[in-house]
Amino acid sequence: MKTQIDRKKIDAFWKKRTKVTNVRVSTHFRIDDMHEFDLKLIEKYITKKTRLLDLGAGTCYHANRLIGKVAYIKATDKFGEFLHHCKVGDNFETQTADALTYDDHKKYDVILLLGVMNYFSDKEASQIYKNCHSMLAEGGTLIIKHQSGVKEDIVVDKYSEVIGDSYHALYRQKEKDVKLMEKYFQVETIDIYPKRLNPWPNTHFYAYVCKNKN
Repeated sequence: MKTQIDRKKIDAFWKKRTKVTNVRVSTHFRIDDMHEFDLKLIEKYITKKTRLLDLGAGTCYHANRLIGKVAYIKATDKFGEFLHHCKVGDNFETQTADALTYDDHKKYDVILLLGVMNYFSDKEASQIYKNCHSMLAEGGTLIIKHQSGVKEDIVVDKYSEVIGDSYHALYRQKEKDVKLMEKYFQVETIDIYPKRLNPWPNTHFYAYVCKNKN
């Protein structure tokens, strides 16, 4: 089944979100402690020597908290207004760029795709995973986190009371998503988010830890 998403709707939504001043709510939509689970997972795969790429970094909510724990951070987002919240410095760079096409031909020890893949079609997702494969250093790790469909693809295209705006996204069915990743990676699915962060019966947050195939 081909799942359709509307790029114009998605881009218009995120353009509006750049105007939200609360850096947590602007990209995550609500205040909770999900990022603490994300960071605990990330910290298992980084060292002081890690070169880290955060694709679709938004306001750098995660990347800012990794400063001093890794050697280098590159954060990208299609909407450069988000990146003004990043704590750039000698070892922290930002670039306005679309995750769909980004490939800087460098090698990174860790690549993050957190809350990004719900806004891309299957074909686009496969292209992003392919690009990440080419940028991942030998022995490196791609960490993906997003909301997945439990039994089937879930397309959301309606007004959201939580967000206070019309929202459009694709929650790709978990096994289908893993198959797209497995074209390029060895994949471990990790269920680390408690029930209180998964209140919907037809979707679930998962993290996917990916290693390049030999």
